[in-house]
Amino acid sequence: MVEQQLGGACDGRAHGAFEVGPIRSAWSRAGYEAAVARALEYIRAGDAYQINLAHRLVASFRGDAAGLAARLTGAARPEYGGFVCFDHAGERHAVVSLSPELFLDFDASTRVVRTKPMKGTRAIGEDPEELRASGKDRAELNMIVDLMRNDLGRVARAGTVRVTRARDIDAHGDSVWQATATVEAVLRDGVTGADLIAAAFPAGSVTGAPKVRAAQIIRELEPHGRGPYCGSLVRVRADGSFTASVLIRTAHLVGEPDPACATGFREAELRFPVGAGIVAESDPAAEWAETLTKAGVLAEGLAQKLRHD
Repeated sequence: MVEQQLGGACDGRAHGAFEVGPIRSAWSRAGYEAAVARALEYIRAGDAYQINLAHRLVASFRGDAAGLAARLTGAARPEYGGFVCFDHAGERHAVVSLSPELFLDFDASTRVVRTKPMKGTRAIGEDPEELRASGKDRAELNMIVDLMRNDLGRVARAGTVRVTRARDIDAHGDSVWQATATVEAVLRDGVTGADLIAAAFPAGSVTGAPKVRAAQIIRELEPHGRGPYCGSLVRVRADGSFTASVLIRTAHLVGEPDPACATGFREAELRFPVGAGIVAESDPAAEWAETLTKAGVLAEGLAQKLRHD
C-alpha cells in the first residue's frame, strides 16, 4: 500500500493523504497479446497500417486525488500535464495527466498551429541511439506524421503544411525516451479553433491509420471504454489561442466522493491505460513490454513494481 502525506488541511485532516493498492492489469498479458495478434491479422488483410491497442492498469484508491497529482507530477515533470476533479451522476472523477505529448497548439494572432505526434518509446535506462536507429519505430512515426499532415491540410491554407522536425529523440522526466515529430500549418481565414479540433481529433498517435478504421478495430478488440484516456485537455487563452494535450500517461479516478474534501474519495478505482502502436512488424510480447515501460511513470511515482503477467 502506498501512502502520501502533504501539508495543509482538508476539513481538519491531512490534505493530500492517499492510499493506492497494488497495480495490476485489468486485461491479462495473454489477453492483450491475443488482441495484438488479431490486430496483426487486420493489418495483413489491408484494413489498417497501424492500430494503437491499449490495456488498462487498475488499483484501489482512497484519499485525496490532489495528493496523488502532486506526487506523480513532481516525479514525472510532464510538459503537458494537468489535474481536473469533478462530480457527475453521484460519482467523483479525477483526471491526473502526466502527458508528454502535444496534440495542438494554436496561436490566434498568427493562425499558426503545431502538432507533435509521438511514436517510439524506450526506458530511460536504455540507449536512445537504439530508438533512433529503429526502422520499425521510424515507420510508426512516419505513418502518423502523414496522417496529421492530412488532418491539418483539411483546414490549412494551401501549401502551408510542413514537417519542421522529422524526428527528435527526447527524454521525458526520469522515465522514458520518446521519438517525436513536429508538424506546422497556417489555418485558412474563417476556420475557428473548434473547426481545427474537429478536423484533427482524436490524435492519430493514439488511434492509428487510417484513423476511422483503426478506431473501429480498437472498439472491437479493447474490452474497456477508454474514458478520458486518449482524449485531450485543452487550455484556452483569452485571445482564442489554445494548447491541447493528448491524454496519455493519464490516471482516471472514479468512485465515491468524500464530502469532507473537494478532491477526496472514500473509495475509488484508479485506471491508468497504456498502449502501443501495432504495425506489420510488431511482436505481441514486445508490444506488451512497451506498455509496461510507459506505465513506469506511474509505478515509479508510487514506488511499486509492475507484474509482467
